[in-house]
Amino acid sequence: PAFSWAGNDPAINSQIIGKPGQFIDKTLRVYAYNGFRSLTMTTDDSSLATILGGSEFELTEISEAGKTALATRGVTFTEGTPTGNLCKYYITFTSSFLNSLPERATEYVVNVEAVDINGKKGTQPVRIANTDEAIVYADPIIVETELFEKDFTAVSATSASIPLKITNPDVENPMLQYRAGSWESVPVSFTRADIAAVVKVSGLTPSTVYEYRLVAGNLIDGAYEFESGINSFTTESKYIIPNASFEDWGEYTAKTMLGNKTVIYPGLSRESHEDHFWDSGNEGAATANKVLTNKSTDMVHSGTYSARLASDAALGIIAAGNIFTGYYVKTDGTNGVLSVGHTYDGSHPSKLRVYANYRPGDGAIVKGENKQYVDIVNGGSDHGQIYVALTTAPIEIRTNPSNRKLFDKTDMEVLAYGEVTWKEAFGQDGQLQLVEIPLEYNERAKTNKPTHLVIVCSASKFGDYFCGSSKSVMYLDDFELVYE
Repeated sequence: PAFSWAGNDPAINSQIIGKPGQFIDKTLRVYAYNGFRSLTMTTDDSSLATILGGSEFELTEISEAGKTALATRGVTFTEGTPTGNLCKYYITFTSSFLNSLPERATEYVVNVEAVDINGKKGTQPVRIANTDEAIVYADPIIVETELFEKDFTAVSATSASIPLKITNPDVENPMLQYRAGSWESVPVSFTRADIAAVVKVSGLTPSTVYEYRLVAGNLIDGAYEFESGINSFTTESKYIIPNASFEDWGEYTAKTMLGNKTVIYPGLSRESHEDHFWDSGNEGAATANKVLTNKSTDMVHSGTYSARLASDAALGIIAAGNIFTGYYVKTDGTNGVLSVGHTYDGSHPSKLRVYANYRPGDGAIVKGENKQYVDIVNGGSDHGQIYVALTTAPIEIRTNPSNRKLFDKTDMEVLAYGEVTWKEAFGQDGQLQLVEIPLEYNERAKTNKPTHLVIVCSASKFGDYFCGSSKSVMYLDDFELVYE
């Protein structure tokens, strides 16, 4: 006789594992050639016998009343259609039966014994675990490969965080080993109370395939007493931000309410939205003959130029000096519509690095109807801001109060976010200073890969509300994504 689970789930000698309320039907298929002499289901577990209504059932001889009684307790028994000389029986442990079992720290066991017409016998235990404590592992050391592969944040360009489990805390000297060439070992610390761990390995090479495994015990004849299987992962590539040093600048002509205007932008080509990585609000300001963002040689970290973001005012309306990834969509009256976020390779940096200098202007203008949205005061000092995000789509920004939509780090498209806000001057006079902005990944980042990189910089943080100072200036140079 032979046994298998319908759908081959689980493996025939593995436990049925779940939590009460989460089990589904499991059907055990029993096969024998030329017929069965007997098919018996037994249990030595008194509590399980109470639930089943008995400790032994001879299924081939069970009456219809007996089958009905067993079915009411959640176990059904049917005879399958023979295939040639191959005879079949099906025993289904229904979800109602499995979910009704009280939680306990040991497994439930039902033994099924089949004897074929020639007297040959086969036995299959049905093992049910409905708590973590009841799970019996074949291996004392386990790499939780499925968890690892389902978490997009687990591997970056230079690191990997690998989940492990020790099912026998008495196992000595557990180590995670990884290699692109020869094995390197990282000791793993476990306790009896905490048998799971996530081991992070750093200093990896981008775009490289690494093998990894968990080993434990003594090294005997070149092999450890316990070794998990060897699996692999590939580190991500490092994303290089285009025109990060703002050496490339160009011009184009835009139609405005006051005729065609020349607009300066940070880039060389605007044939498509993918061509240019950076953009600014210069097109909107061009209506008033203003240039908010331009190249500068005043303060430079590398190369010839940096980006100078200078807020300004026209007819009493503040326009923030700004630069962002994405493109300026259109001018809506005196308002702007932006698409922030540029297509991206999906990698997972730990932070954004940039060299900056910021001088907040005083005499800030705060429009009364927007007072509730800002934390600057009329006549006070301005604030500057840089924020970075990884998203699953570009984000539209509209500043028109009638349909205003601003960036929100809690939006479903946002997977990671970081920001810095300056309420005072940043950097020494005439010098750029390094600033690093850590990225914080949310839970959605584990199951969604980023497709767009958002970087938004503003000399007047509340420029979207037309609040701020016309004297605020920010310099930026050498953006870089950092992988640690």
